[in-house]
Amino acid sequence: MDIQTTYEDVLQRAEKLPPGQRLLLIEHLLRQMRNTQAGQDAYPVWEDYAASAPYPLCGEDAQAWVSRTRRESDESRGQQ
Repeated sequence: MDIQTTYEDVLQRAEKLPPGQRLLLIEHLLRQMRNTQAGQDAYPVWEDYAASAPYPLCGEDAQAWVSRTRRESDESRGQQ
């Protein structure tokens, strides 16, 4: 890429890419930025927190919670 290429030039070229290639470009740029920021107070990503909480977090399985709240909601609507 020519040093004289501007931000606007890059945007115009990116807009001509098919959606899949645009996503690849975004992923590449994000990876590059994360690597650049590593050690420079980089922003944490969700993977940094994965598996950091005990299972089940609030003493109830997530699917059991969803089923229970749906059932309670259905019962509440049935009474109205």
